Amino acid sequence: MSEHKGQGLKQVVGINLAIAQVLLWWYTRRFALTGDYRIIRTSFTPDP
Repeated sequence: MSEHKGQGLKQVVGINLAIAQVLLWWYTRRFALTGDYRIIRTSFTPDP
């Protein structure tokens, strides 16, 4: 029973990692294509 639960947990973690990788790739690619530094700057510092 515990083995089956462990397998399910591994699957969930794997799916989350895959989603995170896709989001990271999309974000970096979009950032590289647009060259819009405001995306990063506004997320860390408030607008004056």
